Amino acid sequence: MVGDDNDAFSSANCDGSYTPTTVFSASASNFTQAVSLKNIDCSNGMQDACAAVQNAYECLSGAMDVAQSTAPWPLPPADTASQVNALGGLVREGAATYMTSQALPSPAGFNLSFFNEAISVAGTLITIGQAYDSCTP
Repeated sequence: MVGDDNDAFSSANCDGSYTPTTVFSASASNFTQAVSLKNIDCSNGMQDACAAVQNAYECLSGAMDVAQSTAPWPLPPADTASQVNALGGLVREGAATYMTSQALPSPAGFNLSFFNEAISVAGTLITIGQAYDSCTP
């Protein structure tokens, strides 16, 4: 997995582990791929596949509600298939916008408060990535 060079959270971790953005993106991609495969079965009349897709969306929506309780910026809804499909990009965009708004326009702009906000945003991305993983059908 490779991070996006234009992403505020894509700088490499010192221990070689994946960045929060990379984990988030991979989890979102895996969720979407799994749901797409189940949707193929669902469109062929397999009720188990339809139920798995519905459960996945409900699970992710509930997980997003929980993530919102600790997220430092408003998260987009995840109640429908189209909202879930747009979710990954919207969450990353919201995180970047939020962090940009927290930066102080001075040479000393990177302070402890900003660092704490960055940790909070990274934690939110990881939490949502885990939600994708746990809700994947």
